[in-house]
Amino acid sequence: AAMFRSDAEMIADHQEQKAAEDEELSELVGLLKKGAGKFVTFDELDEHLKDATSQAFWHTKMHMNPHQVKDMYILYSRLKPKTETGMHGIKVEDFLHFTRRCKGQASYVDLLTLMHDQTRLGKFITKEFEEMKKLHKDLRSGIALAIPPMPPPRTGPPPAPL
Repeated sequence: AAMFRSDAEMIADHQEQKAAEDEELSELVGLLKKGAGKFVTFDELDEHLKDATSQAFWHTKMHMNPHQVKDMYILYSRLKPKTETGMHGIKVEDFLHFTRRCKGQASYVDLLTLMHDQTRLGKFITKEFEEMKKLHKDLRSGIALAIPPMPPPRTGPPPAPL
């Protein structure tokens, strides 16, 4: 007899697995022991990724090598407004959620491509904006030179009609 699981059972199993992964990862990173809202800096993450146990976890559970984890940190920090990243790094809980959503080689490559394109587009827009500012300045100075000064207002009686 085939065993069928209900949607509710499958969802509950998925949520349990996700919670177990979160707990295992947060313990491994050692940054969520005091609750959500703890921050991790790039240097702390870099130090964490030097540990062989940490590398093995990221590789087996998240399918990411240390370079990919660092790239994800950089990408995530660029996507979040500065008010959310703060001076102390990134919220560990948010970063873990982000990496889980983006794990896998295809997602990673897509995100890096987007990050590269975003950087390239930003440089292009900055260059074009600088050109526009220069043209605007040149145009304003050219208009000032091309328009002759207004003659002084006439004084006295108006000219006679023809």
